Formats: sequence, C-alpha cells, structure tokens
Amino acid sequence: MSDASNVVNRKVQKDEDESAHKDKPSSDQSLSNKDNAAGDSGSSVKDNPGSSHPSKIDAFTSFVESMGQSLKGAATETIRPSSPLKTLDLAGIADYIKTKKPKNIIVMTGAGISTSAGIPDFRTPGSGLYSNLAEYDLEDPQDIFDLDFFRENPKPFFKLAKALFPKAVKPTPAHYFVRLLEKKGLLLRWFTQNIDSLEITVGVSKEKTYVMAAHGSHASSTCMKCKKKYDLQWITKHLDDPTKLVPYCEGEGCDGVVKPDIIFFSESLPRDFFTKIVQVES
Repeated sequence: MSDASNVVNRKVQKDEDESAHKDKPSSDQSLSNKDNAAGDSGSSVKDNPGSSHPSKIDAFTSFVESMGQSLKGAATETIRPSSPLKTLDLAGIADYIKTKKPKNIIVMTGAGISTSAGIPDFRTPGSGLYSNLAEYDLEDPQDIFDLDFFRENPKPFFKLAKALFPKAVKPTPAHYFVRLLEKKGLLLRWFTQNIDSLEITVGVSKEKTYVMAAHGSHASSTCMKCKKKYDLQWITKHLDDPTKLVPYCEGEGCDGVVKPDIIFFSESLPRDFFTKIVQVES
C-alpha cells in the first residue's frame, strides 16, 4: 500500500475514534473533513484509500464557501482604492505632476471623457446608446456594431453615426489637459477606447503617434470593396449632408460602402495597438 494510502487510512481511523458516539462510517460513506481550507466541519471527502486528495466537488465547495466569507467581510468595510493623488480629479493630477515631476505619462481614457461634450456612452441606462436604439428595430442593440449585420444593412449604423459624430462637438477640459501634457513634453502615449476622434480634434500630434485608439476611430474610413482610403473631412462632410445616408466609394468603377475605421464586433484590434504596448513596456 502506498504512503498516501496509509496517510488517508490513519486520518480515517482518527476521525472514527473521535466520533465514537456516532455510527462508524463504512468504506462507501462520507467522512467529516475537519482540515478543509474553509474550516467547515460540514464539508466532506470520499473514503478513498487510494487517493490523498479530496474530491473535486468538495474542493470547489470549499472554495465557494471561502470566497463567500471573504466577500461578506468586504461588504462590511469601506474600500478606498490606493492612490498617490490627494484628490481624484484634474486638480489632484496637476498637484501630483507639480510635486513629483513624473515623465513619460501614459493616459488611458474611455467614454466618460466625452460625455460632457454631448457624446453618449454605450451602456448607461436611459442615456446610453444601447438604451436608445429602439427606433432601429434591432433584435440586439449591439447588432449596430456587428460587422456581418453592417454588410447586410449599413443604414442603421450611418443613421446613428450622424448623431454620434456631430460636426459642432468640441473637446472637453479633460481632452485639453492631455494636450497640455504633450505641450509640456510629459506625454508618452494616450490609449483611448473612444471612436469620436476628439483626441485628434484637440490637437494632440498624430504624426508622433501619441494617440492609440484601441477601437479605431472615424478619423479615417475605408471602402469595403476596393480599400480606397478617405480622411476625416470626407466622412464628416458626408455625415453632415441631410440628403445622404450611406457613403459610397468615389473610386472609378467602384460602388463599395465606405466604412469608418472603427473596430466592429468580430474585428481584431489595430495592429498598432499591440505595437504601442510593446514600445511602452520596453
């Protein structure tokens, strides 16, 4: 018999001796496991002399119970994220920069940076894009950014795009703050999830590739048929024209739909996104 089996058998015998007032368990019954990770005497292991490990079910149960206790304890505490900032706002960031003098600052932003400019986010109940797409008669609100759906029917997306990319929208103070970081020579990279191109509008250098739009943007567009490229001015002019909806390629002999270079569902992130991450890490 293996050493592991001997250990298990000694454990079984000890439990039986300590529980003499109870019926002794047979070899096909469950035994109380007093040494499990959660410390719960109600957990059990199979009486299996050939193995030194509790069953997978018991291990999972112990994990769930332990996690539940941890979460229960955390719910009674006030959890404040650790931060070197005195205040979690632009003033706190400015104070940190003035006193600590950091360099090569990396900025990461999402939809919240543009909502005050009048551009809705995606998932906020009531005001988010996905809460206001009933007029498009979609089975799933996310279909409007689904590439296969777009190929079949691009009209809902461009109807939304006319409202999503208004010509008169202006960058917010947060955008100008990042522009100031670049002006002061402190900005290394600006990673953004946004597709509104306000990072470019605010004047952050595109040539020096400070900005990395993880989900693409409508700063450029591409014909889905011949791959001809169009700039921000071209697509903006089209979206501002109330007599037009779906933009079509102006290339000779081509009638392909021109799609903004936004990352739709089922598309890969831009290659540059991964390149810029490697450059930051190195």
